[in-house]
Amino acid sequence: MFNKTKVTDKLFGLVGLENPTDPDYSVLDAENLETRSGRTATENPYCKIKYLKESQDDYNISDIDFNEYLKKLQKKSIADVVDRVLTDSAYIDRQLLYQFPNNKVNTETLPTGFVGYKIQKSIDKNVAFEITRCLLEFQGTGDIELVLFNTAKKQPIFSKTVTITSEHQSETLNWRLDNTDDFFQGDFYFGYFTSGLAVDPFDRDYEMANMRSVITHLCFTPISVTTATANQLFDLDDVDNVSETWGLNPDLTVFNDYTDLIIQNEMIFAPAVQLQFIINCIQEYVASARSNRTQRLSQDQLSLVIAQLEGIPGQITGLIPTLRKELTSLDKQLKRLVKGYFSHGFEMNYRS
Repeated sequence: MFNKTKVTDKLFGLVGLENPTDPDYSVLDAENLETRSGRTATENPYCKIKYLKESQDDYNISDIDFNEYLKKLQKKSIADVVDRVLTDSAYIDRQLLYQFPNNKVNTETLPTGFVGYKIQKSIDKNVAFEITRCLLEFQGTGDIELVLFNTAKKQPIFSKTVTITSEHQSETLNWRLDNTDDFFQGDFYFGYFTSGLAVDPFDRDYEMANMRSVITHLCFTPISVTTATANQLFDLDDVDNVSETWGLNPDLTVFNDYTDLIIQNEMIFAPAVQLQFIINCIQEYVASARSNRTQRLSQDQLSLVIAQLEGIPGQITGLIPTLRKELTSLDKQLKRLVKGYFSHGFEMNYRS
């Protein structure tokens, strides 16, 4: 798995565009002109800024909006390439912390301060995890602010205020911790501050209700910190291990994360991103809904453009077949990198 937003943001500018000599279309801003690899999509004679601008549904599109359109097109090209060489085989584990049913009868007595869990992650830098949701089991109604701390920062790295309306409800969090963040290592603390709460957590005292799951690469310990007085990380010496579960049942996903691998090795993606960017640009103006497309491109020209995309056996290789070969080469390079990056190696196959 990889964080698509971080990857597309970091790899943006790896491949750029060039302003045409025609002053009517020389409108690209500095971000679209950036090319860290020295490659541009407009190197291809069929990838023209003029065609892209004239094919916009908004005939009077502003230069600012047109530049934003091109940025989105480059980011889409980056995502297209990475999606095709990285599969979803990175999942390691996914479980609820508590699997067994609970009896909604007795409640726990909340101490002052902070309650929740200490989360310890294995030291493997490539293992990431996500708190996808949390099942909340409280008596009463009212607001509660869920927070996640890391020992690298005083302030929460995630927080969300939830309104408790029932004795069992699911709250989506999608709090992802990957290896591109400076707080990825260290310990995590997930829970809430108890001051002013109008709800009480149910006690998991029914049969095996308090038996915690074994989650690969993660260790959960219920804790309380009675000296915590503000919405910031407390003194770690004051953390007490306890047996209470505090009404929280997080749902965890653990996975191998490729985000840092991609970002640190961006140049190996440049040839494929350039080809994908060219293809996406051409397909954009070929598929334009504007009625004047046939005025810009005659049927003969359109046939030639499509041949450049798809190829003609024995005559034109085609951009799409060339991209497939480049993806195969990229796949081989990634496999070599993965062997050194992930201690156990990982199988990766591109999708055509």
